[in-house]
Amino acid sequence: MAPKITLSGFYNFDITPFGTFVSLKFNSTHPVVPVVSVGRGKPTVKTSTGVEFAKTQIVSATFPLLAGPRTVHDLIVGPLPPNSELFVLFKGKDLLYSIRKFRTKRRRLDIHFGTILMNDDSDDLSDGDFKFGFFVDNNNKPQGKSLRFPGDGS
Repeated sequence: MAPKITLSGFYNFDITPFGTFVSLKFNSTHPVVPVVSVGRGKPTVKTSTGVEFAKTQIVSATFPLLAGPRTVHDLIVGPLPPNSELFVLFKGKDLLYSIRKFRTKRRRLDIHFGTILMNDDSDDLSDGDFKFGFFVDNNNKPQGKSLRFPGDGS
């Protein structure tokens, strides 16, 4: 009689990306507490336990220790950059790992102004000249680029 061979691994992946996070549902053949990490590009570092992302590749990670070892997994990983192609690395025990690619969604925002306050337009040369800007957490350069138009952000 031939011995019964059971393959170990992760399966039934349901990867649902959003703008700044990803919902991950998957199964494992044995109860594990997975280490799930998200990075830019495929993992490049070979280790004794498989592969890892280089430190410069890692965007986010989770280790659901409090959920305990299980075979059905349901996780959310974030924060992630929107509109980005990323890879997720699922790792378990005994060289158990899997890699999947996904893209976060692009976020679109429509802004409607109900009122515009004109601070000063005392010249007679035009109907109105104005500058406007946006502030995020009282900062008009939230990612190093001015949100004031037209102008240099001053």
